[in-house]
Amino acid sequence: MALIGIDLGTTNSLVCTYKNGEIIHIPNQFGEYMTPSAVYYDNNKIIVGKYAKQYKMFYPDNTATSFKLLMGSDKEILLGDKTFTPEELSAFVIQILVNDAQNYLNEQIDEAVISVPAYFDDNKRCATKRAAELAGIKVERLINEPSAAALYYQIYNHKKDGCIMIIDMGGGTLDVSIVDCFENIIEIIGISGDNNLGGNDFSDIIVNEFCKQHKISELISNDEKSILFSQAEELKQLIAKQETVKIELKRKNDILTSKFSRSDIFENCKPVLERVELVIRNAIKNCMRKVKVQDVILIGGSAKFVILQDFLTQLFSKTPTIPENPDFLVSSGLGVYLGIKSRAEQLQDIVMTDVCPFSLGIASYTRYNLQIPHMEIIIPRNSMLPCAHTRKFYTSVDGQEILNFEIFEGEEYYTAKNKKLGQIEISVPPDKAGYQWGLVTFSYDINGILSVSVKSSSGDCNNKIILNPNINLSEKDLERAKENQKKLLYQPDIDLQTYSLLNELVSLYPHAGINEKERIIYLISYYESTFEPDSLIIQKRQQLFIQDEIEQIKDIIYNKPNYLDFWQDEEE
Repeated sequence: MALIGIDLGTTNSLVCTYKNGEIIHIPNQFGEYMTPSAVYYDNNKIIVGKYAKQYKMFYPDNTATSFKLLMGSDKEILLGDKTFTPEELSAFVIQILVNDAQNYLNEQIDEAVISVPAYFDDNKRCATKRAAELAGIKVERLINEPSAAALYYQIYNHKKDGCIMIIDMGGGTLDVSIVDCFENIIEIIGISGDNNLGGNDFSDIIVNEFCKQHKISELISNDEKSILFSQAEELKQLIAKQETVKIELKRKNDILTSKFSRSDIFENCKPVLERVELVIRNAIKNCMRKVKVQDVILIGGSAKFVILQDFLTQLFSKTPTIPENPDFLVSSGLGVYLGIKSRAEQLQDIVMTDVCPFSLGIASYTRYNLQIPHMEIIIPRNSMLPCAHTRKFYTSVDGQEILNFEIFEGEEYYTAKNKKLGQIEISVPPDKAGYQWGLVTFSYDINGILSVSVKSSSGDCNNKIILNPNINLSEKDLERAKENQKKLLYQPDIDLQTYSLLNELVSLYPHAGINEKERIIYLISYYESTFEPDSLIIQKRQQLFIQDEIEQIKDIIYNKPNYLDFWQDEEE
C-alpha cells in the first residue's frame, strides 16, 4: 500500500508519493497537478476542485474557498441550505486527492503525511488530522510547510552549507522559517507566521480600492464580490507584464472602470506589506542563535506577485530567489520526507529537525498574586523537536493538598490570553506554603504530541498525553461522519473536451464586454442543463453549438475594432 504526501493549501492542493528513487507528483482527473481547494454544494451533491472554483463566479452562495483559514475554529460555512465545518470541507478535498492517487498508482492508500503552516496552533493541527480522519485516511505526521520546502530546496538544488530564510506566502497564510543547512542536516532554528495573512489580502485591497474609487459604500452582492475578486486575482498576474491593468464592473446599468498601475498597487498594498515585514522581523528575533542568512527563498502561490517581490528586494537590498516552480516546493519536500520515511537508500543519511511553533507551559502564581495566573514556560517556542524539559513547582498556600497543573500554549504573560490544552493533578502532604513540591516534565515529540508527567514530594505520580478533544471522534460518530462524506461527494465522469469548453467560457468571462458576459452566463447555464446523468459530458451537437458560440465571442473580444465606425459622417 502506497504512502502519499498531501500539500493541503488555502487556494490549491497537491498530492505526491516517492517511488524508485523519484518524487512523483500525481495528476488529477484533468491531468493537472494543482487541484483548487474549492467545494461546491447543490442538490445533496458535492463537487470539488476545478469545477467548484469555476462555479464560484456564478454561484458564490453555493461555493466555498479559503476554508483552511477557519480550521480549528467553531465557525461553520453555509452552502445553499446546508452548513459545513472547515474540517468537513477539507475532508472532501483530501478525499479527491486520495482518489486521484489511488487511480493513478492503482494502489490502496491508507496513510498520508500532510503539510501545515508552521504557525498552525494545536487546534488547527488537530482539525487537519480530523479532516483526514473524516476522509478515511490515517495521518500520523504533520510537517511544517517551510520545513518541507527547505528540505527539498537544499537537497535537490545542491546548495552549499549555510543559512537560508524561507518565506512561504500562500493564499491565506504566511510562514517565515530560518533554516540552517549543514552537510546532511536540515535544522529549523527560527519561525514566525501569520495565519490570517496571504495573497487574498492583496486581492481584497484591490477590490476595496475599486469600491472606494467608485464610492460604492453600500454592501455589494456576493456575485459582484466574486467578479471583482476574480479580476483582482488576474490583475496580480498581469501587472508584472503590463504598465496598467483594468478592472470593470456592471452595476445599475453603468459600467464602472478603474485602471491600476504597478506603483498604485504597491502604494495600496503597503499595510499588508508592513505586516509581512513584521513576521520577518519576528522570525529573525525568535532564532535560537545568531545567524547570517545567505539567501532568501520566496515560495507559495504569492511568490509570483511582482509587488511582493519588489518589496522584499527593497527590504533586503537583494532580490529574493524564486524557484522555478514555487507552487510545487512544499509538495516536493513532502516527497523527500516520504523517501526518508521509507528508508530510501539515497536519502537515508538526511536528517531533518523541526521546532515547536508555540511556547508550552503551565499556569503559575506569584506569592504576591494568588488570583491571576501567569504563564510559566516549560518548553519555549522554537525549541528543537523532540524535546523534554522539567521544572519544579511549590505549594502556594498553607495546608495545600493538591497541585493542579493547567497546561497552556501561547506567548502571552497571563494565561487567560493563551490557549488551554488540558490539566493534570497530584496530591501532596499538607504543610506550610513552599515546603511541598511537584516535579513537572513536558515531552513534545516530532509529531506534535505533548506528554506531561508529574511527581510530587510525597512520591505521588501521574502521567497524561495531552490530546486535543477535537481530534478523536467516537467510533460510532466517526463511521457516521465518514458515511455522510461519501454520500455527498460527487465525482462525475468527465470528458476532457467537454471540460475544455466550459473552462474556455469561464476564462473568457473577465475579458468580455457587458453583452458578451451575459451571453457567456447563458451558455454556461445551457451547458450545464445538457449534462448527461451522473456525468459532466454533453452530446456532440451541443459541443459543436457551444464551440461555435465561443468562436464568435472570441472574435468580438480579440479583434480590433474599426475606429472609423465611431465617426459620424458629415452628411448625417
